Amino acid sequence: MELKTISTSQGVLKVIERLKNIWKIECYVCRNELGLFYVKIYPLPECEKDFDKENFMITCFTNENLVLKLVEIKKERHRGLLIFEYTKLLSLSERIISLQPQDYSKLIRNILDSLFKVHKSNIIHGNISPETIFVSESLETVLSSFEFSTPIEEVQEQRLNGLPYITHQSIETMAPEILGSGFDIDFSIDMWGLGCIIYQIVCKTKPFLLLEDQKTGKYCEINTQDPMWNAVIKRLLIVDPRFRGNCQEILALINTPVPNEAKVPWSLSSVLIKSTNSWVKLLTQDANTVMDSFIFGKLISKALENPNKIPKFYSSLIKRHIYKPRVCLKCLALLHKYMYVSELDNITTRINEFLDIVQMTWTMTKSISQKFISETGKKTIVQYMEIIREKYRIHSEYRINCDWSSVGTLEAKIIRDLLSYYKSITRFSIYIFELSDFTEIYTDIVKIILSEQQELGLILCKELEEINNLEATHDFFKTNRKNVELIHQVYIKRPYLEIPYTDYLHSNAYASIAKSEILFVESSVSERKLSVNSSESFIFSEPGLIESIKDDFTISNPEDLEFEEVIGKGSSCTVFKGKYREQQVAIKLMKQLTNKNAYMKEFYREIETLSKIRHVNLVGYIGACIGEKSCIVMEYCTGKTLFNLLHERRDTNVSLSQRIKFAKDISEGMAYLHSLTPPIIHRDLKSLNLLLSEPVNCPQDFPTVKITDFGVSRTISTEMMTGHIGTCHWMAPEILKDLPYGLPSDVYSFGIVLWEILSRVTPYKGTNNAVIPFQVINHGRRPDLKLIPENIPKALISLMVKCWDVNPLERPTFIEITKILDNMHELLIP
Repeated sequence: MELKTISTSQGVLKVIERLKNIWKIECYVCRNELGLFYVKIYPLPECEKDFDKENFMITCFTNENLVLKLVEIKKERHRGLLIFEYTKLLSLSERIISLQPQDYSKLIRNILDSLFKVHKSNIIHGNISPETIFVSESLETVLSSFEFSTPIEEVQEQRLNGLPYITHQSIETMAPEILGSGFDIDFSIDMWGLGCIIYQIVCKTKPFLLLEDQKTGKYCEINTQDPMWNAVIKRLLIVDPRFRGNCQEILALINTPVPNEAKVPWSLSSVLIKSTNSWVKLLTQDANTVMDSFIFGKLISKALENPNKIPKFYSSLIKRHIYKPRVCLKCLALLHKYMYVSELDNITTRINEFLDIVQMTWTMTKSISQKFISETGKKTIVQYMEIIREKYRIHSEYRINCDWSSVGTLEAKIIRDLLSYYKSITRFSIYIFELSDFTEIYTDIVKIILSEQQELGLILCKELEEINNLEATHDFFKTNRKNVELIHQVYIKRPYLEIPYTDYLHSNAYASIAKSEILFVESSVSERKLSVNSSESFIFSEPGLIESIKDDFTISNPEDLEFEEVIGKGSSCTVFKGKYREQQVAIKLMKQLTNKNAYMKEFYREIETLSKIRHVNLVGYIGACIGEKSCIVMEYCTGKTLFNLLHERRDTNVSLSQRIKFAKDISEGMAYLHSLTPPIIHRDLKSLNLLLSEPVNCPQDFPTVKITDFGVSRTISTEMMTGHIGTCHWMAPEILKDLPYGLPSDVYSFGIVLWEILSRVTPYKGTNNAVIPFQVINHGRRPDLKLIPENIPKALISLMVKCWDVNPLERPTFIEITKILDNMHELLIP
């Protein structure tokens, strides 16, 4: 029953708005002659502990001015009420859309200040979200919903006793460690939630579309040009909570001016013709500057393309004025980076030759320049030289990749050497970072060493676990803690320093940066400058038909296409029946969108998706025409859509065997899409997107069902994915609620399609489209089972109901669905 009034000591409160529930707790905005009130109603005794916890926490923080002012506590038999003053406040979820860029800094600083006070009290808030932060007109903030808050000691005790961390917070802001990434729970879960909020404030959309992406920290592309907010979001949405920024670090980043980009004093044309020697000179100038990533990218690109140029690099280093301290440090940093991104075969004994010269220069001889550098500076050069020499020895002796990737099982001796090197670089990075005269020259050294620390940390963690050496393991974790502490010091001292960190995949971060820099500068349309012989790329220089021939793409004449009648229309395209080289085809003519660049990018991606996959239950891709009128050429299915057969040709008899065959075909096609690496989520599975290879005229016709419009699955842009893709009749509740979704969302849609196949009625027939999402989300509405004929097997109905379960984790996979349908099909068809 709808709540209209609430009796309190403040008088009768009239409900003026119901807010989003926080778990099972109902939230209302109420009014009487005294003003506005925010009321939370807890069902008792189910949520009694949560009610008591919120009440206790609010009492603890009342004097800190960081919580809503509690005006009344009311405990009844079946419910508990907390009544707060609400004058001139709105929840952040209500304010986000209207916030202007000039408001962001003040608002986020205030949230950070409030959260810092909570963390300083050793409390994990546990539910940082737009619904639990309240904002005044002057952008002052207070926190709410402490029912999920936990003292850090309690969380640690639960961990020691093997008890799970239990929370009922909104899934949109759940950190990967709550979703099962394996990391320990601490204050960092609040920082992740804050990262999601800042993303929403700045980008006006949610950061994650899929639960799988949320677990791995793959947030949508940030649509802001402000480098500060890019850095803040990047610092907070890190999967490994050990490296996630805390309140003080994020405040330091926001309060630090964005560094000006270094001005490049040369023209692009002059850079493109420079020699290896010239590039080395530019990178190691006697100036207090960081290494230019573009020039370094050119240097690496040249080495990768032509290994004969590598000796010239070492010769160029040897020729530099290494008696000058800044030049010497830059040469060592350049050598270190060069080794890190190089192939194992590209590192030679000339490294030792160069290091010998450095050693002799700084330990055995004296020059005029050396008089102007402190003993600390000399010590730094010598220590760094020794670290690079040890790196060279390990890679040469044990044949381990220079970026530490692809390391197999290691012997105990190698592990000891790696651990020793890991400790050395950790000590050295701490040493140089604590120097009072830390300069820009050291920045590159810190970055490359942190990269090595992360990669080596993964290797050692894995190997030490297998050899079960307690002493070595203790040694490693002790050093690892120092490494983590160092990174947080770097956050405070150098807020905009790019901190490399490694997730579960071994990757060469510097090589990736170098290559991306080259592509970005050399071509503004780098996506188009790919080889025609690559199975993953196209030549986009001229309009033409791209065909899939033995997984390669060739340019053909678009005049070979003949357009006939229109057979379908959508928001982004018109579909024609047509011919290509005398073959009957379907031609999807794309509508040009306002943002042409974004449109073309998505179009290329759709072609890439379509061209790579082949399955009997997917509509076949033939080619694409790129130009003023871009189109995709597909296999033509004469049987029209499954929707047409089921709902527009009711006079055509469809047997149970045919129906199960249709369901089985769909399931097999979807199982294939979900089995790909990475999986393809259709997102718009419905009877309108299912085609029949041939017409059905009688119960003996068994055409193949072919799934279409799956190309859009991988090619939807960020903007489009934040909206509702597809038609609401087939959409899973998690999509309708704008929550992250994954493979189970397609299973839900399949359940609705299966109901269509069995009932031959359109879903929710006679219901206004606008109310369907509300009924599905709030009342658990599903298509009417009474409309399914009595001769349909109960097992088939049971499967259908499982597919549309409200809990995505309870839905079967398409592999499981296919097995069930296979068994049914075999029983019905001899």
